[in-house]
Amino acid sequence: MRTIETNLFPISGFGGLDATYAIYRVDGLAPDHDEYHENCQRLQRRATRLCNAGVIVLKREAGPVLAVPAASAHLLPGSVLLARARVTLQATAERIRVDFSALTPESERLALRYLQSAVSDSLRTSNVLWQPDSRNLFFEKQPVDRDRHIGMYRGFGAMVTRMPEGGFGLAVDVQFKFIAQQPLRSRLQEQEFRQQHRMHTFVYHFGDIWYEVELEGWTNVEVAAYRCGESAGRRPLLGWIHEQCPKPLPPEIAHLDKGGTVLEYSNSDGETRGVPAQLCYRMFDSEAPEIQHLHRFATRLPGARRADIAEVVRTHLSALHFAGQRITVAGQPWSAAHRFFVPPDLRFGGNQVLSARHTVGATSCDLVDYGRMRGSLLTDRRAGFFSRDNLSQQFLFLPKTVENTWGPLFVQNFIQATNQLCANQDGYGPRVEYYDDTAARNIIEEADAIGAKAAEVGGGFGGFAVVMLAEPKVRTQQREDELAGCAAERLAKQQIIPAFIHATSAGSFFTYSAAERRWVPAHDPKGRYRSYLRLSALNKVMLTARQWPFVLGSKLHADVTIGIDVKGNTAGFTGVCRLSEKVWCATTETKRKERMSRRKCREMLIDGVTKVAKAAGTLPGRIVVQRDGRMFEPEIEAAKDAIEELKRAGVIAADASLTCVEIPKSGAAAFRLFDEYFDRGNREFRNPEYGTFAVIGPNEGFVCNTGLSFRVPGTVRPLHVKRVHGEMPIEECLEDIFFLACLTWSKPDGCSRDPLTVRLNDRQLIDMATPFDDEDDEAPLSATVGVEGGAR
Repeated sequence: MRTIETNLFPISGFGGLDATYAIYRVDGLAPDHDEYHENCQRLQRRATRLCNAGVIVLKREAGPVLAVPAASAHLLPGSVLLARARVTLQATAERIRVDFSALTPESERLALRYLQSAVSDSLRTSNVLWQPDSRNLFFEKQPVDRDRHIGMYRGFGAMVTRMPEGGFGLAVDVQFKFIAQQPLRSRLQEQEFRQQHRMHTFVYHFGDIWYEVELEGWTNVEVAAYRCGESAGRRPLLGWIHEQCPKPLPPEIAHLDKGGTVLEYSNSDGETRGVPAQLCYRMFDSEAPEIQHLHRFATRLPGARRADIAEVVRTHLSALHFAGQRITVAGQPWSAAHRFFVPPDLRFGGNQVLSARHTVGATSCDLVDYGRMRGSLLTDRRAGFFSRDNLSQQFLFLPKTVENTWGPLFVQNFIQATNQLCANQDGYGPRVEYYDDTAARNIIEEADAIGAKAAEVGGGFGGFAVVMLAEPKVRTQQREDELAGCAAERLAKQQIIPAFIHATSAGSFFTYSAAERRWVPAHDPKGRYRSYLRLSALNKVMLTARQWPFVLGSKLHADVTIGIDVKGNTAGFTGVCRLSEKVWCATTETKRKERMSRRKCREMLIDGVTKVAKAAGTLPGRIVVQRDGRMFEPEIEAAKDAIEELKRAGVIAADASLTCVEIPKSGAAAFRLFDEYFDRGNREFRNPEYGTFAVIGPNEGFVCNTGLSFRVPGTVRPLHVKRVHGEMPIEECLEDIFFLACLTWSKPDGCSRDPLTVRLNDRQLIDMATPFDDEDDEAPLSATVGVEGGAR
């Protein structure tokens, strides 16, 4: 059987560890408390920090208990203040000794936590590594590449996981940070700090211990005079550093400028701390222009990434020790059976079907042409868009500042590009209006100008709008997100659903011809403007108006799939039927950040399943709920409640089943797959093919929604899927997610790591909550989509 290599390394030698947990009763944390689940998480985090050990809250019928490593139990306080509750921790006589060879579901959680703590504690003793924060990420102190000013530092995550064939393993992956080679000047002026360094991330060299901090404030107090809050009695910072730094002191501490500037940051508890500017080294994010010449080296091809991982295992993980016992990490990773899903058939307009399965009567293609054919069929007169409804009332709002320059030319090009996609007879003929941005001094005033123009011409009758945001004086992603959110709020009052484009982007494609005294398209040998227009027309007009380019021609295993995502205080829901032609989208406000109440989640799920089932004309039997990120217990209980109510109402089959899956955010160590091949007798490694998947347990697996055929840069990162409730086999859960990821509506000829349910939620949440976490799609669907009822 052909296999494919992973980055999971079996570990052994931990059987003699004394993994004994003391159990504490938690009083004052009742399951019916509004903040019960949140407080369980807060208690676990705080107890872990106080005990400096892996503490876990175990939920039992009699109430929650706290499992604390016995050796650290003496550090646990008698009570902890949580949100609107103070809990008392009472020691019990119960002890749990983890038997690594015979695990129960409860002891397996303890075993994973214990081993992760063991690995992390062992790595912390290494003086060649540093840990930026509380996550299980470690970085080398010597750069693997550098120039005179910036170094590229290799880091790695090592996450303990269960192995598919039993036992435990480490998932090991690498990543990189870019850090200045020289610290800030010891004496900084306030203006320089505010203009160049404030709210940027730095590495703080506290002797041989390095920290990652975000600098917030400048002080006019010198290092020798600044009194720090870390010490009792607020001792001078300089003396405290000399006392607390590991000995012997390195030169940068021994020769610290006593008259240097002290900068301030906030620690994880929100307390203000001081740091000498002379010990701060600037860290650069991946978009910073200063590191672009080095950043390409961090985009590792599969062979190079595999070599990095092997070197990390050999250098840093081959001699782990914990409590005097050595933990052995295998030198060779586990290999999985090479399995893959065939992409689904796709239905376009004109009853045209694209098939990589060689379905009779369909347009057949090889896997390498699957993406290209998706794009070409959209402009084929025999096929085109699957959805052929009229576009309803359309507006095109542009700033007044472009009206007398390149604005009219852009409008002409944009309308033409959109009409090349429209399959209905009426086509795209928006009402073009220019809003007065000339006097707008800030985000609020510009949003008000957009709202005023919409009220003037929209008359409250609603419709869809593409809105061009004026070029800002200072361009930042946060500024653009905030402006879009404000403008969307104004437009919602006129029942207008917006999508946003930016004058900065559009204007880059035009230049002024002095000879002709007019604006003309700029020289564009690569056709970037044509591509920009096509993608904007697709994302900003067609998808916003809920015109689907293509749908599934191969059925999902689930009859109704509902995707859930929560950003900030807004939850997004997307529902699709078995062939994806009926789609429902809606949002709702939540009281708590990143999660919903049981009642609100139940109401939205009932609404979504009902509308999708009614639109599809079916009596669903298999319901799947996909949660982007962690699915909290109230949400699982809400889904169960919704299914029972839908059964009683006759909306779904009496024997309908519910399956809930999580699509976790990326952890410290991403799961990787390396496909081995031979080139002229040499052993090489490449990305896995599109649709490759690996099951690593009955409830957990990974699927490659990007792959070799799409020539993605770097190394493919398979999507992680966990079944947290229900009986639908994990392999079927993975295949459904792969099928939905093949619906690359925002970029038909490309690929998408996320399924359609996740991407549509991202689209409708972009203007409601920041930051936006999608990879390449910025076009929003308004929060009002789906509110008027029905799925399409």
